[in-house]
This record gives sequence, C-alpha cells and structure tokens, in this order.
Amino acid sequence: ETLMTVLCSLFIIETLMHRIQFDFSGAFLNAENDKGQHVRPPPGYPMPPGTDLLELLRALYGMKDSGRRLCQLLKECLCKMGFVECPSAKCSFVKSAGNEPIMLYVHVDDGIVQSISRKVLDDIIAKLSTQFKVTSEDLSWHLGWKIDAKDDRSWLKIFCPAYVDSMLQRFNMADYNSVATPADH
Repeated sequence: ETLMTVLCSLFIIETLMHRIQFDFSGAFLNAENDKGQHVRPPPGYPMPPGTDLLELLRALYGMKDSGRRLCQLLKECLCKMGFVECPSAKCSFVKSAGNEPIMLYVHVDDGIVQSISRKVLDDIIAKLSTQFKVTSEDLSWHLGWKIDAKDDRSWLKIFCPAYVDSMLQRFNMADYNSVATPADH
C-alpha cells in the first residue's frame, strides 16, 4: 500500500522534481540490540577462556525485530532532520524547505527522495551519510520497478520489466513474438 502511494506520488507530484534513489549499506547493523541476546560463535572463532557465547550489540539480518529497530532508528534520524512521517503511509516522510516540498520514502534499506531542487536532495543524502553508509544515484530502479524520466523531467514512466519477463518464463512464453498492438498481428 505504501509502495503504491509512493509510485503514484512520483506521477502526481510535479514532474519537474529531481529524484534520487538511495541504499543503506549494512542497514540493520546500524540499529542497536538492547534485548540481551546471545549467539554461539562460528567454529574456530577465538573466544576468551570460559566463554562460549557472544552478546549481540547490533541488530542482524534475519532477527525477528531487526526491521522494526531499523525503522525506529531511521524515523528518529529523519525527524531530527525536520521530516514528518505521513500517518497514512508509514515509512513515507515529508518536509518543506522554504516553498519546496520534499518527499522521502524508505522500504527496509532502499529509499527514494524527491524535490524540485537537486541541491536539497544532495544535502539530505549528505546528512544521512553522517549517520549511515549511504549510496545514491538518480532514480532508475526501485524494488523491481523500472522508472524512466525524460532528461527535462517533463514525463515519467514506471513499469516492471523484470516481473513481466519472469511471468513470460513461468508460462513458457519468453520466445513468443510480441507485437505493439493486436492489429499488428
């Protein structure tokens, strides 16, 4: 539901907006683990004598509440940056820089941020980079969706070729000839 809200906002909000996709590297490791959980070390890991468990200080991929912990950490960080979480679309945040609306959406460790000003976007990524390891680039793919925009940002197209290709493979239709319209057949 939130993803569809974001994808729709890419169309509805001004087409003149700049859009950046970003990724948090090792995202879950940023969230602290305060539950006192312990794990056995891998074979051969040097341990102090009399110790056979390690305490987890950080959340790990696969832990039951790692996603929640990361979400809380991101929300806290974004709120400090002046963003407000949208009550109807969790993990979607808005902020205003003067008269410029800024929209930010996060799904686990991937996100999109959009604004009229490219400098505003670069500043946001720079601020996020002070707390997280972040990579970013102009928006082109997000969660399997291909997003194309004209260079002057006068139009935007969203489609999912990977999903279509997987469906064609699944139903043994990958080698079928395609036609632009049924009338061409």
